[in-house]
This record gives sequence, structure tokens and C-alpha cells, in this order.
Amino acid sequence: MTIGIIKKNYERGLWNAQQLETAVLAGAITQEQADAIIAGAQVPGDAAAIDEALTILRGDEGSAVASVLADVQKQELAAMRRALDGYVLEIAETPALVNENLLILREWKAGTADAPITYTQDVDVRMHNEIPYMCALTHTHNGEPDWSPDLAPSLWKEYHGTSIETARAYRAPSGEHDMYRAGEYMVWTDGLIYRCLTDTDRGPNILPDSWEVTT
Repeated sequence: MTIGIIKKNYERGLWNAQQLETAVLAGAITQEQADAIIAGAQVPGDAAAIDEALTILRGDEGSAVASVLADVQKQELAAMRRALDGYVLEIAETPALVNENLLILREWKAGTADAPITYTQDVDVRMHNEIPYMCALTHTHNGEPDWSPDLAPSLWKEYHGTSIETARAYRAPSGEHDMYRAGEYMVWTDGLIYRCLTDTDRGPNILPDSWEVTT
């Protein structure tokens, strides 16, 4: 239960001071937050709590955001993040569903020599510069400057648009793993949106019969 729900329950008379004290003992809220709820004042850390909650839900481990949430709250949010990760894994092979759920994808993070990050083929899905990618080859990032998803097509496969709304700028495929599939969309250099008619690794300038301009 979040602090916002606890506060509303108290304001509506559904909770009393004793129940707030129980919530403090359980680690759901802090004593300072309970005192503020009773006094009718702004709950300390409201804005900071939202920032921290969003950080946990985004999966930004190791973030510099200061902790203001109670342990139970952080555990609940971490469980939600794990559930989201599980769902992303379920839909990873369905580009249309990935495109519909961009807000729940983790952001790609660069590793360092001291804190390398390993990405797993066909498992890890990440957002980078507002574009979703799937790991195409298991690798460990130690800070290499040219291994980000937008610069390393051999390591990351971009999810192509699956509708006019999700069409993205054309990116020349580097191999079979990231070629355009029939029914996918892209924005060509002329600014028009094209739909792929047959699986291809060539643009409409080379294989015009594999593409059609959408209306």
C-alpha cells in the first residue's frame, strides 16, 4: 500500500492514528510521514518519493536519487519492476506489443570497466534515444563508446514500426537479423511513410516493389 492511499484512508476516516502507528511499525511509512498525515500537512518527501518510485519502476538501479521511501514501499515497487520485466520478456518476440508498451521498457545503460553490464541475446530489451532494441548478441559492455544500440547493429536489433504511428526513420539493415519484415513501417528519406510488402534488407530506392507508400 502506498503512502498516498494511506493518507487518503486517514482523511476519509477509514484509518485512525493507531492504524498509522501500525503502518510505521510495519515499515510502510515513516514516523515523520505519519505525523504529517495526522496534522493534515503535506507529507514530507512527497515529490522526492514520487521521483524515487519512478526511478525504481524504471529499473534504474544505482541511481543517485536519495531514499525517502520506507523499506516496504521499496520492496513493493521492486516487485512491480520484476513483474514488468517478466511481461517484457513475454512480448519481446512480438514487435507490435513492444511498440505499444514503450513506457515500461528499461533504458539502455552503459557499463564501465569497474561496473560492466552484460546484455543477453534475445532476452534484454532496452530503450535508447526513444527507440526500442533487442539484444542480438550476448555481450558485456565495459564502456566501449561505439557499443550503444544506435551504433552497434551487430549487437542490437532495432524494433521497426508496426503501424503508421510507430514508423521510425529508415535504418539500413546490417544482416538478416534486423531486416525489414512484411507489414512493418518506416520513414524514408523523402519524409514519406512506407510499408514493407516483402521481407527485405534494401530500401525502396533499390527494391521499390518491396515497399508501398502509405496514404
